[in-house]
Amino acid sequence: MNKESTNHESLSLDDFKTKPEVNCRAFNCILVYVEETYGRKALEEFISRTGLSLDYLQDQNHWVSWSYYCNLLETLVEWTGDPASPFKAGTYSGHKKSWGYLFYIFYAFGNVGKVLKKVTEIAPHINKGAEWTLLRLQKNKCTFRVHMKEGYPAKKVCCECRLGQVAGISRAFGMPLGKARETQCQALGADSCILEISWLNRPQRLFGLLGLIFGFILILILKQLFSGHAVGYTESSFILLTGYLAGRLLDYRLTEKGNAQINQEQTAALEESIQVIETKYVELQRAHDGLFAQHEISQAVTSTLRLEDIIKILLQMVVERLGFDRSLILLADEEAGILHQGRVFGDDSLNDFFTGLKVPLNLRSPIADEVFKKRQGRIVTREFIEGNEASDLEKRIFEITKTKEYVIVPLVSKDRLLGVLAADNLRSGKKITEGEKVLMVSLANQVAMAVENAGSFKTIEDLNVNLEKKVVERTRELEKSLQELKEAQEQLIHSEKMSSLGHLFSGLAHEINNPINFAYNGIAALRVSIQKIYDLSRQCVESSAEDSEEKTKSVKEMLLGTIREAVRLMEIIGTGLNRTRNLVSDLKHFSRKDQRDPEFLLIQSPIQSALTILNHEISGRIIVHKEINFKERIQGHPDQLNQVFMNILHNAIQAIPDKGNIWIDVEPAGQGEVRIRIRDDGIGIRPEDLPKVFEPFFTTKKRGEGTGLGMSICQRIIENHGGRIELTSEAGKGTEVIMTLPVRLNRTSAQGSAAEGITVGKD
Repeated sequence: MNKESTNHESLSLDDFKTKPEVNCRAFNCILVYVEETYGRKALEEFISRTGLSLDYLQDQNHWVSWSYYCNLLETLVEWTGDPASPFKAGTYSGHKKSWGYLFYIFYAFGNVGKVLKKVTEIAPHINKGAEWTLLRLQKNKCTFRVHMKEGYPAKKVCCECRLGQVAGISRAFGMPLGKARETQCQALGADSCILEISWLNRPQRLFGLLGLIFGFILILILKQLFSGHAVGYTESSFILLTGYLAGRLLDYRLTEKGNAQINQEQTAALEESIQVIETKYVELQRAHDGLFAQHEISQAVTSTLRLEDIIKILLQMVVERLGFDRSLILLADEEAGILHQGRVFGDDSLNDFFTGLKVPLNLRSPIADEVFKKRQGRIVTREFIEGNEASDLEKRIFEITKTKEYVIVPLVSKDRLLGVLAADNLRSGKKITEGEKVLMVSLANQVAMAVENAGSFKTIEDLNVNLEKKVVERTRELEKSLQELKEAQEQLIHSEKMSSLGHLFSGLAHEINNPINFAYNGIAALRVSIQKIYDLSRQCVESSAEDSEEKTKSVKEMLLGTIREAVRLMEIIGTGLNRTRNLVSDLKHFSRKDQRDPEFLLIQSPIQSALTILNHEISGRIIVHKEINFKERIQGHPDQLNQVFMNILHNAIQAIPDKGNIWIDVEPAGQGEVRIRIRDDGIGIRPEDLPKVFEPFFTTKKRGEGTGLGMSICQRIIENHGGRIELTSEAGKGTEVIMTLPVRLNRTSAQGSAAEGITVGKD
């Protein structure tokens, strides 16, 4: 309900400001004056104080209320600190920007008098509260009566602006500023305002023409007087030339006299401009000194992190370097909603008052609204305090401090109000300028960061003593927890390996049993062959000379054949035993705990180890196509890479329900990397499952066939080696896993894959 009421009040206030009483064209000269004198940004800042937008006011089809127009001029005086600013702004009525296309219409009238006469006709149409009457119009003088109707109170600032407007019209014709004065003023109690204005007209060059006319008339008279004597061509020409030259001489004298008067007026205007320039120069010099002082203050307050030191330096330097008589700071407590802890420099008698002062942040006052909420600086004058808008607390502060005016600016950092900074010129009596206010705002913005840092430093300093003890204790706890976590991670990885071996056990037992049986049978046959060799050798030894040569030859041939058979059996036994040894070796590499230090290896070694272990599931139904185009050794952890290729190849085998193919390609990837592709033509993965394949404990296998950790572990191992892993799949067509590994591990990868341990990943 309150929110709706506030919106209605705001709406009605805007409607009141835009009440159609004064057309925006009537005071466009004010906007032109501010922009030409102070710049575009200053114009925007000035208009923002009045409650309407600049775009609205610059549209000459828009209207405002009479009270808004009066407030605009009063704000101009307050903003510039120049009581003559309404008149100066009015003189810009002769500027092209002030009237737009109407400027050229007025210029077409030819002289100031005609324009002023036209002004009395159109003025009531653009200012509905004013009645204009032309009392007297002379060659270079004019008198008006202006009467404000009932309901349109006359204000002196409006009368001053009106004087400037009529005085400035002569500038549209390239002439000096007209002289304007009020012989009576309605704002001072008269029934109406009487305006008198005089101006300079450019001299008219008519006497040369009059001289020619006079000469022509003289010739006619002479012809009448001397009818018997014809006036010749030479005499006529002489008379006409004499008349013209006499007229031109008079024109010249009048022109010189007029130009002298114009030059005198222009000289006076130039002297006035020089005074303005000198004033501006003094202001610029002050601004330069202020900026230099601001830099010094900023350096001083940022040289310490103690809040008390910052406040002391700030208040002292605002007085000593910026030239104010007294300075004050109040700090904000947003939780309590107050400004408090006041400190004063330059007047010790006020310290007790401001130390105990508490100013509510929700104080209902235009000053509080502008400084606390809008976060803008403001110059507070005695006229404002004596008005109806100031709060009782503000009036009390004004009374106790005995100030005439003061500037107050917010200390804001990261959109937080940290306090306010104020200063005045009680003893010197100097008026505070808009430039000094801008300087204070800029200084406050810089100091606010130092104040916030000091507050943070104080908090940190208070916490630091206890924090150090807690950090030591907590560090011990974290180190212990970290060690336990590493051990748990390593155990989890090892358990996953053992789980994989458990699933492969029956097939592995058969795979190991085959070569052992093969070797065992070979040994039995070898035993028979050896016994036969022994018997035949004995026969050869025991044979006598009486034995026939044929019999001896037969025994030798049988012995040689048996030896060959024994050698063949030994090779068969060796093959079986080597196969068993390789399988056991690969199993040992796969099942052992992770090594801490990386080593150099051929990438095909862990791939071949995985294929050896999985051979019993591949043999007879899956064709493995290998293409190794990378012979360089890479740096890595063989046991971890064994686990990666075991998991991925086992997944590929399980994805092929009957017969199929697996492709393994190893090739350089450029920039010191190697790329390994493992692709199958199995059943693939459903699209909805693809985003989850690397999630821990996610599996597409049947219950009891997988832990859901395999692919997650693979991902972490590859990433800890400084590599990347990608998986693509299409249901019914197969799956491809692409791994990219660096040839050399950097320091981070080596530490991450060894010292850090491996955390779980996806299946």
